[in-house]
Amino acid sequence: MNRKYKRILSIGIIGLFTMSGSAWAEDQFRNVEVFFQRIHIAINGQQNTLTKDSILYDGSVYVPLRSLSEMLGAQVGWDGETGTVSLDFINDNKNALFTASQKKMYQYVVIRNNQITKDLIPMFKNTEFDDLKSIVDRYAEISKIAKDIDDITMSQTIDKMKAAIILLQSGWEKKNTDDYMLAWTIYSKNAELLNKDLTTKLSESYHYELIEKSTNN
Repeated sequence: MNRKYKRILSIGIIGLFTMSGSAWAEDQFRNVEVFFQRIHIAINGQQNTLTKDSILYDGSVYVPLRSLSEMLGAQVGWDGETGTVSLDFINDNKNALFTASQKKMYQYVVIRNNQITKDLIPMFKNTEFDDLKSIVDRYAEISKIAKDIDDITMSQTIDKMKAAIILLQSGWEKKNTDDYMLAWTIYSKNAELLNKDLTTKLSESYHYELIEKSTNN
């Protein structure tokens, strides 16, 4: 026997002696030689791979029920008292879908915010503020996105960053150092708040709850 074959056989023996005594009395046990293999399944022509190994025995393939059921979109449960596996194909995944869509919107805000920050650096480095209006407009865009997904706090944070940019430009042009330094304080504080908020809402542990809104037909 090769190493893989011995391992398969030993698993079969362990499984044999951990079965219930009543089943043993009914003489339902026998030692069999099986092979474990990771199986690929084509569902409507689309290739998928099970997350657990399947068993090949006597011309048949025995697949892990949980792995296959979850691949097909079912929620799987187990009742140890009755020995029942429950498969629920009509589960409510609205919150999971809503969480995924919300995180995509926040990912877009992250990308746009990083692009704005990247473009701001050479402007202040070279003291060329002619294109600051486009920066203000881009902040207005992501502020609206935050507002559209009902994140009013984030929208207000971005609005403060936008206002700070306007004040920065004004302070620089008028050589008003008080306005200039105040604008930097407002901008840096709210930029830090925005980054922390985005980090939290894009974390794996953060989930969103869909609140149904009444609509007038």
